[in-house]
Amino acid sequence: MRSCRQAASPSLPRRRWLPLGVIALGGILAAPPAEALLTFPHRDNDGADQIIVTGAYSIGYDTNVFAQRANKKAAYTQLLTAGASYTRRAGLISVDAGFSMNAGSFAGLPGQNYTDPAFTLGFTKGSGRTTGTLDFSAAKSNAPDPVANDRAIAWNYSAVQGLRYPLIDRYFFTNSATVGGTSYQNQKLFANQVAYSDAFQVNVIYDSKLSFDTGYHFALAQTHDTNNWTHNFTFGAVGNIIPNVTGSIDLGYAYDLSKTRHQKENDYQSFTGDANLIWHFSRVLSFSGIAAKSFGISSTNVVTNTTSAGITASGNVGKRFRTDLGVNGNWTAFLSPNGLGRRDTLLELTADLGTALTTHLRLNLNYTYMENYSNISTGKFIRETITLTLLATY
Repeated sequence: MRSCRQAASPSLPRRRWLPLGVIALGGILAAPPAEALLTFPHRDNDGADQIIVTGAYSIGYDTNVFAQRANKKAAYTQLLTAGASYTRRAGLISVDAGFSMNAGSFAGLPGQNYTDPAFTLGFTKGSGRTTGTLDFSAAKSNAPDPVANDRAIAWNYSAVQGLRYPLIDRYFFTNSATVGGTSYQNQKLFANQVAYSDAFQVNVIYDSKLSFDTGYHFALAQTHDTNNWTHNFTFGAVGNIIPNVTGSIDLGYAYDLSKTRHQKENDYQSFTGDANLIWHFSRVLSFSGIAAKSFGISSTNVVTNTTSAGITASGNVGKRFRTDLGVNGNWTAFLSPNGLGRRDTLLELTADLGTALTTHLRLNLNYTYMENYSNISTGKFIRETITLTLLATY
């Protein structure tokens, strides 16, 4: 759908990129083995500061870099990632901070190379009557968007506060408030978005392994001309849901109200849900499943009702290899008039095979098949990627 190809931040010429990536990763791998690269114990023995560094180098092939049906472009890809995290565990408040940088290139596609930074900062209060977290993040991204059928280059930012307050005996309150947004580089195709949400829940501890919750969730998403309010009432459970199955599940009913500058006010109602479960089938095999259904605004400024579900099988292959096989589905109904009645079904198959070369070095091979079915011709596409990654952590 988008014809222009906007470049990301300036990147290194492709002919110089590979040797520099190998040299940088080699420098990371040469670090002395330790649980953390640097550790600073406190004199009063109440904790320690740690610094951990990571580095990764990936090579691969992408059959459809822009997730398009027409004008499909394939390319050999390279990605170099370097990052560092700082952790302080002492006193009443713990601190976590991190920084990483992704540098990617596409052989034969000039102007598409990118350099994307990411920043995180978090505070945790784990003791006292009121406990909680406060997290900040900002990251630049460059990835294909199946809705716009082109690459989305954007800054994503968020601030998230989570609180837990015990009431009496087995009862406690929780509250989660989020402020975030996305700022896109291509304003002709994508719509910048700001989002606010708040969730208040009453929780009941059933036993040491299971608790129930019920609550009210409010969300507001805004673009330059659209306001979308969602009110959601939920009931759920967290912990050991059934024997050998752990995780969380929430079911609810939502009322959505959308108001656009040049269109009449619209309202929608639907059942909603959110689930994240793990089935521990045996000591060497487990299954993890996710599912979600909610209202929102797409990157192209259309109110949507999206249902997603996926299952992944994880297990050991011999003594040295670990494999993950997954299937995921995403069904999107474009509700507002500017969505033109579009309906999408995105199916994805993934396969991972990894092995630990040393305690700090891991090798991973990934294959992904993605196909998007749509009732509009421009929304249909097939994309395959295969990637080999070398990851180091110190």
